[in-house]
Amino acid sequence: MIKVDVHAPSSILGMDKQHVDLTQAQQSLQNLFDKNVQGSEWLGWLDTLLLESNKEELASIQRKAAQLQSISDFVLCIGIGGSYLGAAATMTASLRYEAKQLAPEVRFVGTHLGASELKDLMTELEAPKHDGTKKRVSIIVISKSGSTVETGVTFRILRAWLKKHHADEAKDRIVAITSSSSGSLRTLALEAGYDTFVVPDDVGGRFSVLSPVGLLPIAVAGLDIEELMEGARKQVKEIQQDPVDVLTLASTRKWFMDKGYTIECLSSFDQICSGLIDWVQQLQGESEGKDSMGLFPASAFYSRDLHSLGQWVQDGPRILFETIISLENPSAELEIPSDDQKDGFEDLAHKPLSWVNESAKKGTIKAHYEDGIPVIEVKLPDATEASIGAFFAFYMIATGVMGDLMGIHAYNQPGVEAYKKEMLTILRG
Repeated sequence: MIKVDVHAPSSILGMDKQHVDLTQAQQSLQNLFDKNVQGSEWLGWLDTLLLESNKEELASIQRKAAQLQSISDFVLCIGIGGSYLGAAATMTASLRYEAKQLAPEVRFVGTHLGASELKDLMTELEAPKHDGTKKRVSIIVISKSGSTVETGVTFRILRAWLKKHHADEAKDRIVAITSSSSGSLRTLALEAGYDTFVVPDDVGGRFSVLSPVGLLPIAVAGLDIEELMEGARKQVKEIQQDPVDVLTLASTRKWFMDKGYTIECLSSFDQICSGLIDWVQQLQGESEGKDSMGLFPASAFYSRDLHSLGQWVQDGPRILFETIISLENPSAELEIPSDDQKDGFEDLAHKPLSWVNESAKKGTIKAHYEDGIPVIEVKLPDATEASIGAFFAFYMIATGVMGDLMGIHAYNQPGVEAYKKEMLTILRG
């Protein structure tokens, strides 16, 4: 389902896609499937992808999602990093206007510690609906340990708000997704009687989108989590049968890193892919930035940023390559109308806007490629749940392969823990 093309001058890559040496990456892929990699105890996400199905878990999630939909106008999803990025990416990509009218609005909060946005949200929720009735609000809180400051503080604030505005109903409006055995959120949830789902102990946050962490918010938003999982598992089977695309992505990125490129600019000409870029940025940044190695995952949205960052990309130092995430079939279409007024665009009348956008992409790739800037294009068939699930599976496996090629533990994040430690020292004096 997911395809990869590489546009790079032979003087830089030294080879084209058909002649990239995939031998080492092939071994790393085998190591991953054999669980013969550093951090193999964190490969629960791979076990899930290799299962034929997890119907019982999906059914339980769907039941809870339906219950939340029936009592909520807004569902506040509290989490940071991998606790929200996958769900947010799926909604941004797959949830269109019509579907949004049929389910509660899911808002992601607790992604930072600034007060203004949260205060504005609470004010918005306190205002009555158009018919004069109060807005019905529920909460999904996601944290394996419960010790993440951003999540914990936001949950405390919103928990108090919910008790004030929904009184005796508050308990039934909160769902906790946390560890099965330990942690402060687990303890709090059991004492309060909240419904809970489990963050698998052998799955790190950035690999957790296909667990209840991502699946419950996605289901609440009205998207099809069975299709999401089916697409992910279909992608894994395709990789097992023909791994050339996933190996090409990992091998080419490793080649560029070894040749001195330090920045990978993740970009897209499809705005609905912006969440996927955010998800990949965390997946790669936390997995690969180890031992003074790793590509810095920058991001851009084209064609907007071609009018700002585009200058740096085209004429700046040659330390950057691009990875463009593309949809082969756009999710929407508009025709450019004819107009009697002369505005210089008469020749584009009756052309589809997607054709103009595709032309911008092709022109950008050509301009960058011909000026010595390598471009990788990762192509999804469309933005359906199945394709998004395939994308998640593809990138998680590609990241696992890259980690093994680099000889690192791709599943921990000691640098993140360092900032948390220093922050807690300051907070608790």
